[in-house]
Amino acid sequence: MEKKKARFHLHNSRYADKWSVGIYVRLSDEDRDKKKKTDLSQSIQNQTDYCRAFIEILNGQAGEEPELEEYKVYCDDDRTGMNFDRGGFQEMMRDIKENRIDCIVVKNLSRLGRYDTEMQKYLEKEFEQNGREVRLIAIGDNYDSLYKEPDIADRFRLLINREYSEQQHRNISIGMHSMQRKGLFVGAFAPYGYQKDSEDKHHLLIDPTAALVVKRIFDEYLRGVSPREIADGLTRDGIVNPAAYKRLHGSNFRCSKKISDEEVHWRGDGVKKILMDETYTGTLVQHKQVQKKLTD
Repeated sequence: MEKKKARFHLHNSRYADKWSVGIYVRLSDEDRDKKKKTDLSQSIQNQTDYCRAFIEILNGQAGEEPELEEYKVYCDDDRTGMNFDRGGFQEMMRDIKENRIDCIVVKNLSRLGRYDTEMQKYLEKEFEQNGREVRLIAIGDNYDSLYKEPDIADRFRLLINREYSEQQHRNISIGMHSMQRKGLFVGAFAPYGYQKDSEDKHHLLIDPTAALVVKRIFDEYLRGVSPREIADGLTRDGIVNPAAYKRLHGSNFRCSKKISDEEVHWRGDGVKKILMDETYTGTLVQHKQVQKKLTD
């Protein structure tokens, strides 16, 4: 990057002569290679390595200027850039306010966020904490707030980022609706009593363990047992509720592990929800609600 006169100075509480750096990396669900189901996506690691390599290069060219020292990597995986309600981002902002870091490094501005109005607010106001401005380096956009304020080119880039994200959302919504019309399952989780086919995630298979509980619920209801009484019976027998069963990833519903009372407790309205779900009649019902949601 072109070296110009610095607009402000380092101010972190950790180093007297170095920038304390927070590396921020983000990946949305649409960015991910869905065939590679790993806890830490390859792209997240690539972003981290990219930022670290840049810091190393920049330090090698620093001369008499303060070097950059990594404090922490803040990560948001599978999180949209269209809002800032993200755990990693908010943790980074808390560390900024507590003066642990005074420099942020990102691969490009779109990783930090895609909503142009909010991004402008962060660039111009939020990154200035208690009169101490935070240095922001967006490597791919050749942007370093130490030497320049956001100009019209930066604002235009933010606008393009938002338009790109909204177009991606429209394309994904159309694709999902098309699959729903074909009778393909597109939900994030299979309904209780079913499991996703390992060879085709849009196809549901019966979960033999949970299916026994579903059958019991319907059998008892047909004998005149109320949903509340069915729920009490399941609780007495130590059968974990659907939420706990999902968390246990298909463990036997009579779980031998130590679990909380809340995980065993069934409610009448939960039983009633199963009884009213058309999925158990062989009908796949989707697209009952439409939510305006911005992704990427």
